[in-house]
Amino acid sequence: MKANRKFWILSIIPVVYILTYNLKLEYIGRFLEEDGFVESIGAFAFLISSVVFVYLFFSKSSSQFKFFGKSTNRNVYFLLLGILFFLAFGEEISWGQRIFGWNTPERLSEINAQKETNLHNLWVFQSYKKDGTQKSFFENMLNFNRLFNIFWFLFCVAIPLFCLVSNKFKKIVDNIGIPIVPLWIGVFFVLNYIVFITGVNMDSVNISKSDLNYANGFDEIKESFYAVGFAVLSLVFLRNRSKS
Repeated sequence: MKANRKFWILSIIPVVYILTYNLKLEYIGRFLEEDGFVESIGAFAFLISSVVFVYLFFSKSSSQFKFFGKSTNRNVYFLLLGILFFLAFGEEISWGQRIFGWNTPERLSEINAQKETNLHNLWVFQSYKKDGTQKSFFENMLNFNRLFNIFWFLFCVAIPLFCLVSNKFKKIVDNIGIPIVPLWIGVFFVLNYIVFITGVNMDSVNISKSDLNYANGFDEIKESFYAVGFAVLSLVFLRNRSKS
């Protein structure tokens, strides 16, 4: 992908956060709420990622792939990524509950922080307890946001970076068969995280906006940008497949 196109993709992140922070919530709040425009973009992006990765798995290729040292005609990791992002899509829309309007089963409602038909909002995966107190560091290891952050950091940043600086490490990764993410995609994820943290910190200290909590809106934007990042990644792999 051309350098100027990558630049414009990366520049979208700070622009969106800056616009969000400088517009009043009364104008943009409806776009940031549950099932709003921003969250819908994230869900749709996860769906695109899933469809493209599953297509890449089943489509014919003259290339040979690896899966933990064994040669395969298809890239198993593409299938795993397709399944993962389909699950993320389903979780984002609570498996269609709010679209079709069914009630959450009583047993699930009791253990779900938002009383919805999904897994990522179960109390065991939240960063806080039912009484509102913060969980300890070890209790919080199952937090979905933390697990997702670990996943994208390892897959999109750490592995590509180590492959760039170490041929030995790259040979190990190639033998395992993990597809190597272009490093600029990793920059996209890191930039999204940094701008998100900066925005939330600004909101917490800005007295003039103390009555308008932008943190939840920023969180929806952050999650949607992560989803968009994986959608872009899937399209990059698709483009590379088409070239080959």
